[in-house]
Amino acid sequence: MTQANPQIESYFPTPFGFGMNKELADHYLPIIKRILDEKADSTFFYKGRTTHNQDDFRLADHPEMGLMKEFVWNVSKEYLNSLGFDGNHLQGDIFLIANALEKDSFHKSHVHYDCLVSGVWYLQVPEASAPLEFEDPVFVRTLYRVPITDSTNPHTWQNTYLYPKEGYYTCFPNWVRHSVLPNDSMDSRIAISWNIR
Repeated sequence: MTQANPQIESYFPTPFGFGMNKELADHYLPIIKRILDEKADSTFFYKGRTTHNQDDFRLADHPEMGLMKEFVWNVSKEYLNSLGFDGNHLQGDIFLIANALEKDSFHKSHVHYDCLVSGVWYLQVPEASAPLEFEDPVFVRTLYRVPITDSTNPHTWQNTYLYPKEGYYTCFPNWVRHSVLPNDSMDSRIAISWNIR
């Protein structure tokens, strides 16, 4: 009489988009390497280089970024459409960031502001490259945690990890907190991050 067998439904999921475009990644890798050699800020990351945080350089305005901006626009628009939102709501204001993280380099936990969709696309992923860590976006769950008996159940996860491959991309809501763990590779892990509104 008191036996229970509750079924599980999941509401308010955090939807991520993903895909592969190795051909375009191969096209952009030498371009981004050259831009990082010429324009990168090496003070923003520990042992890393980035086009972020510079007043005199905006990667999205670079003349060779036309295909990249079209790719970001298409991925972001289709991502929103597939979730049931109007992808045409995007204004097309695209912010691109090229990053090269060297051995032991990392990117601390953060979210992206003033955009609708964030994403990252991997151009060079050497063996032992650092994963991308996503944190539980529901902050109130961190205030009290029930002891976990099944850590393989996604409902118990406090974070999850993305181990990318070259050409892989992912996009997600701008409010998802994420970080890049210290890179164990002896070579650069090169990616382009984007924000679009």
